[in-house]
Amino acid sequence: MGAMAPGLTFGLLAVSFAGGLTTLALFIAIRFLIDAQARSLGGQPPPFETLIPWLALLFAAAATEALVSLARKLLRNLLLDRADLDLTAAVMRKAASQPVAFFEQPSSQDILERLQGQVATRLVELVLRIMSVVTMGLQVLTMMAVLVHIEPLIVVVAVPLFIPYLWFQTGLSRDASSEHAVRAVNRRRIGYYLGHLTRASGAAELRLLGIAPHFIERFRAVMSDFVGRDARRHWRDFWGGTVFALLSLGGFMGVFAMVVQRALAGQASVGEVAVFAAAAVRLRKSLEDMGQAVNIGLGQARHVEALRVFLESPPEEDADAGDPLPTPFRADLRCEHVSFRYPGADTLALDDLCLDIAAGETVAIVGENGSGKTTLVKLLAGFHAPTDGRILVSGRDIRELSLTALRSRISFVFQEFGRYAVSLRENIAYGDWLRLRDAPEAVADCARRAGLADAAARMPEGLDTVLGREFGAFEPSGGVWQRIAIARALARDAPLLILDEPTAAVDARAEYGLFRQLAELAEGRTTLLISHRFSTVSMAQRILVMHHGRIVEQGGHDELLALGGRYAELYNYHQRRMSGA
Repeated sequence: MGAMAPGLTFGLLAVSFAGGLTTLALFIAIRFLIDAQARSLGGQPPPFETLIPWLALLFAAAATEALVSLARKLLRNLLLDRADLDLTAAVMRKAASQPVAFFEQPSSQDILERLQGQVATRLVELVLRIMSVVTMGLQVLTMMAVLVHIEPLIVVVAVPLFIPYLWFQTGLSRDASSEHAVRAVNRRRIGYYLGHLTRASGAAELRLLGIAPHFIERFRAVMSDFVGRDARRHWRDFWGGTVFALLSLGGFMGVFAMVVQRALAGQASVGEVAVFAAAAVRLRKSLEDMGQAVNIGLGQARHVEALRVFLESPPEEDADAGDPLPTPFRADLRCEHVSFRYPGADTLALDDLCLDIAAGETVAIVGENGSGKTTLVKLLAGFHAPTDGRILVSGRDIRELSLTALRSRISFVFQEFGRYAVSLRENIAYGDWLRLRDAPEAVADCARRAGLADAAARMPEGLDTVLGREFGAFEPSGGVWQRIAIARALARDAPLLILDEPTAAVDARAEYGLFRQLAELAEGRTTLLISHRFSTVSMAQRILVMHHGRIVEQGGHDELLALGGRYAELYNYHQRRMSGA
């Protein structure tokens, strides 16, 4: 934080020191003014000019105390705004540098959940708590100095009471810390239930199924556990604070009685009695506030620790590192005994897979869900590294090549493609953003080639229509979104094309037109096509059949049907389903 906004942070520190010292100045001025008043009652009024320095000190201390509060509020807001910008940008940069595997792990989701919407606030609040402890620590030291000067026995009362109370408060924080991991998971569950109940995408199905009450019940169950645990800790805090308050008040009052007795015996002034009473009350409150500030600060530190862990997590290997692509680049692929296991998984997603794909060849990959199809193409695109074996492109191991350069040579239509809440024009231009962001005619050509011309004409502002309900007022159909994803792939003139279920969101009638666009898209490129629709698979020159992470059959459509194996089984099942048999 200091490196991010050193002026603001040091300003807060200076304000904290000033706030801690004002108490001493207040008590010194009050003591001498009260003693002067007492002497005047005894018939010995001091000259007024002798009181001016103490009045000035009292005014300066009171003004400083007021200004410290205002300055702390100003600096907090400025620091929060600055931290919100810098830290959120840092989190975004770090997220962009993480490998795809990072986002597929539950532990990573727990970290990201703790960072959502509170990155800057948590860190700034921790800084403020530290500054509060500094302020209260100075106040405690100065008030102890005043009190010890009047009656040294105050140390015997204050220290033995405060140390156990501070240990009690840190114990509360330790208990909360032990529940931290469980709470992160449950907060994600709360977000899951709340999201389903409040997002437009789930509203219709929840009402049709009638399970909204069930989701609310599950939400209440998780929240009730939170409330119960928090209530027990709040009650412990209340009773611990009550014991400290009563014991400290009793001890301070006992010492105060001794000071009053000394004053009656003429061994202490009236000003000392008044200052001791005020300082003792304020000291007890400062000790209590200091213990609670330590407790809250430790709680904020846990959230900041999640930020630290995330920002220090190892990034994806430098995507710009590695060797440049071979020249000339050939989009041929080879898998040599490739195996892959997802982190935490018991079984292999790919198992000793060997494969050769020639440059310009169109290969379809079919198989049941979970057979390893999508995993294979993710490895081919460099999103994961093989657990064993190696993958070669243009004769080179992809782990030796620059991932940035390799990915620039790949067009990918993902099964869960992006539906970006920007204009149709930007959605398409994202396929090759640096080249197309200022090339409206090229974007329009991609839209035309993807069969989007009629859909764009029906949109309120054509290609400039903002899509989605987040920021716009037009929601395209699933089929139009799919064509947009294909237009994005068209936008990039890449020799390697990967299509993961490219016709999943369109009906049979629209599939024919989309099929023609896909054939155009694949022309002259090395194309990998994943599809459950056998009409789409027919465009491939070769079909690979996957099962349990292995290629169990390969060949042409007619050849595989004649073989009567797993492909024929899948094809016949598909035909029966399409005919309603």
